[in-house]
Amino acid sequence: MQSGALKDKLVDSNVDVQKGINIVLESLLVPTYQIAENAGFDGSTIVKEQFKQK
Repeated sequence: MQSGALKDKLVDSNVDVQKGINIVLESLLVPTYQIAENAGFDGSTIVKEQFKQK
């Protein structure tokens, strides 16, 4: 998952639409966070690394 790259590409001038885009993108990272936590890793670190990837 390349959320950082998606976030850069999915931009809308309508504030409400942009908020919706951001909510969806953030919700896509919740499973990644939980899987990392269940595997014994720091979920926050893994999610941050996902956002950095392009």
